[in-house]
Formats: sequence, structure tokens, C-alpha cells
Amino acid sequence: MSELSVRPFAPSDADGFLTLYRDCLTHYGVGPARPDVEAEILADLSAARGMSASLAWRGCEPLGFSTWVRVYPAMDGVAVYLKELYVISGARGLGVGKLLMRDLAETALRIGAVRLEWGSFQPDALKFYDALGAPRKDKVHYSVAAGDLHSFAQ
Repeated sequence: MSELSVRPFAPSDADGFLTLYRDCLTHYGVGPARPDVEAEILADLSAARGMSASLAWRGCEPLGFSTWVRVYPAMDGVAVYLKELYVISGARGLGVGKLLMRDLAETALRIGAVRLEWGSFQPDALKFYDALGAPRKDKVHYSVAAGDLHSFAQ
């Protein structure tokens, strides 16, 4: 079996990322993927500044990804905000998520971030993050769905 590895997204990883992205949508019951959205995501991932991602691999097989952004202001600097961490079902329990989180922490250190943040409400994800030793905060997360944006903007 090939060793697990994590590396930043490169445009040549588009097919692998889209395979994982589509599986993620299916997992959450959101799919199917829309080609226009996929093109927008790949453009953001390929831009010098925008959304960033790392992919976990076993040889040539994509196993998972993390997507994140730099956010400002973060009190006294920049913060890294994890938007999504996803590992395919067949690779869960192999340490892929932990590798992706370690990679993200190393990235935050490398860019001089003052903190790494994320949110979750899913029980399995909470158990995973707790097992990593990440401290929970009492911050409340808000989300306005597309169907409610018009009335919210009024």
C-alpha cells in the first residue's frame, strides 16, 4: 500500500479534487454537482489569492481535502478559516483527516496566522476534532440560505 501524503492543490489536481468534491456532495445529500459551480471553485483554487485547498493522496488516489481561506481582520493579524474537511468513506480511520489538519496547522504557522478556526455541528466531526485536542469555543455560527437572502437583504 502506498504511503499517505498531503500537498497543496495544483491545477493538475483538478480531476482528483472534483472526484472528492462530488463525493462530498453525495455524502451530505446536496448533489449533484453543477458544472458552473465546479468551474468557479477550480478558478478560485487556482487563483493567487482566494480559496486554498490541500488534498490527501494514497499514491495517485485522492482520499480527502481541506479548503480554507485567509480572513481579516483577526484582531492582530490574519487567521486561517477551515471551510471544509472531507475524507472519503473508505479512507476514514486511516489518519487522513489528522494529516490534513496537521498540514493546515503548518500552513497557518508558515503564513504567520494568529489562529486557525473552524466550526462544525456534526457529531462525528466534533468527536474527531475533540480527539485532536482542539479547544471548543462558545462562538455562535450564523448561516443564511440562498432562498432567504432576498428577505434578509431587505
